[in-house]
Amino acid sequence: MALQEGMGPIVDRSKEHLGTSDRAIIAMRQLLLEALDASERGETPRTRSGNLPPVRAVDKMVPLDIPWREALGDELLAKF
Repeated sequence: MALQEGMGPIVDRSKEHLGTSDRAIIAMRQLLLEALDASERGETPRTRSGNLPPVRAVDKMVPLDIPWREALGDELLAKF
């Protein structure tokens, strides 16, 4: 399905107004632009194996009586 669907027209992102809750979007766009610039200069972009931490999202319910680090102990380990 992903190969058959387009993402639609390219949007002019210079017109949008991102706020503090959009910090992850801002950071990701900065990393992508930095990677493009590095590639154009013939350099290797920063990668997960380089100096970026292995961060991923987790969606779990944590009981109130258990500390979150204990409840999510398995999720705190890298799985790649």
